[in-house]
Amino acid sequence: MTRYEYKNAVLLLGSNKASVYIAGRLIFKGSGYPGMMTFIKHCNDPTVTEQFRAQLDQREKPRFKKTEKKDDFIEQQNQKNEKPKKTNRLKSQWDRLTR
Repeated sequence: MTRYEYKNAVLLLGSNKASVYIAGRLIFKGSGYPGMMTFIKHCNDPTVTEQFRAQLDQREKPRFKKTEKKDDFIEQQNQKNEKPKKTNRLKSQWDRLTR
């Protein structure tokens, strides 16, 4: 278990579980990344943020930008996945037999 301390804040990280204590009181217990973010926000210090820079850089970036709407993204994906429809289908059994 890894222990990070900054003034009155303590972050305990182990096997993707995190606990954040501030002034001896449990503030957060759960997944590692949100716990780390809680610790960073509480400390509000660039040196603490720099300690976790590698983990923050590895995190997946959001797919949507503020200017791009989710509906536009879905519409683009649907257009990519859309297959051309066959228009020269034979309609009756007679047409299939005599072609």
